[in-house]
Amino acid sequence: MKLEKLRHKKILIIGKGIEGNAAYKYLRKNFPKSIIDIVDQKDGDNYLDKQKNHDIAIKSPGVKSELIKIPYTTATNIFLSNARGKIIGVTGTKGKSTTSTLIYKMLQEDGKDAYLGGNIGQSPLEFLDNLKDQSWTVLEMSSFQLQDLKKSPHIVVMLMINEEHLDYHKTHEAYIDAKRNILRFQDNSDFAIFNRDYPTSNESDIYTKAEVFKISIERPPNKGCYIKDSAIWIKRNGTEQKIIDIKEIKLLGRHNLENICAAVMVAVICNVSLKAIKNVLKRFGGLPHRLEYVGEKNGVVFYNDSL
Repeated sequence: MKLEKLRHKKILIIGKGIEGNAAYKYLRKNFPKSIIDIVDQKDGDNYLDKQKNHDIAIKSPGVKSELIKIPYTTATNIFLSNARGKIIGVTGTKGKSTTSTLIYKMLQEDGKDAYLGGNIGQSPLEFLDNLKDQSWTVLEMSSFQLQDLKKSPHIVVMLMINEEHLDYHKTHEAYIDAKRNILRFQDNSDFAIFNRDYPTSNESDIYTKAEVFKISIERPPNKGCYIKDSAIWIKRNGTEQKIIDIKEIKLLGRHNLENICAAVMVAVICNVSLKAIKNVLKRFGGLPHRLEYVGEKNGVVFYNDSL
């Protein structure tokens, strides 16, 4: 939703989490004279009663749609509708944070004006006003953020998808539908990257009009990023290019090779230099609590994988 459509509206923000508080702060700054309230279930059983006094709600992730009785939007939709530059959306059951961070670091290493936000812990509304036409925003996107999406990112990454969040989505099909919503509004000027090694992700390519690339650590796709001869390779426009030997990569774990392939594919689409890609892969050892190197004692190497 464009910001101008919110001007002069009585706005109710539902949820006082990271996104809800960021939305309140952002809208209060832009519309200082508007009526803007924020409520949360911690306020009491009747916290949703205030809806009748407002024109529109901004629903936080995790708040069920059926609870909203007035027209509503989300902080994610506000950002996507008003952001300058190009947006990269990363979703999947596991690997979102690592892949998003890798992409962000590769863009930065190449000197691009890059930002990182979304489910990783920072609302993109916090940097919305800083974006320029040449900016790149990397968003980690959860199923909660995707189910109400009205606009797709320019580049979509769909990692592995397994069963999760059934306490919210009720069925595995509803969870998958929420994930696939990220593709719904793409067109043929956009790009979509799918993990070929997981059927749900691989079969999601029919839901986009974007140019499709596949990643795999099991077998080379016709177009995409993959593992071959103990190295990362890219194939695009019929040409194969070696990126880096696996032994040079600092990030550990077979599962992380999937995340690395996805990040490398995005970086190549974004015209990030090979040097920048390799520099990041040689330096980045992972996020906290994810196979994080702790130290060595008596010949035993210790890693923190408590996440």
